[in-house]
Amino acid sequence: MTLTRRILLALIIGVALTLALAWLSFEANEVGYEGLSNVLFWQNTFLQSRVASLDIGTPDDPLREGTLLMFLGFILSFPVGFVVYGVGAFVVISKLAERQGTARPRA
Repeated sequence: MTLTRRILLALIIGVALTLALAWLSFEANEVGYEGLSNVLFWQNTFLQSRVASLDIGTPDDPLREGTLLMFLGFILSFPVGFVVYGVGAFVVISKLAERQGTARPRA
């Protein structure tokens, strides 16, 4: 497999995996599995947890007010997922190509 094909396949896998996990995360949240939702869409949880927010809830039921920075964290979580999963897919594809003896990188 050529280097260009490996990169393209890794990019497709990264985008598909990010979108699928984001969708599963939203579905898990809808049925009440907030913890699972946070794990599935970990990059969003990570980015939004770094943003300071106002607690407008009660001590027993905290509620964080969303801001423009929260929305920006949500939007940026998609490219982060594309890159992380794409790089992971590229590494796996390259290792598999080495095992098969077809790891000759050609442009």
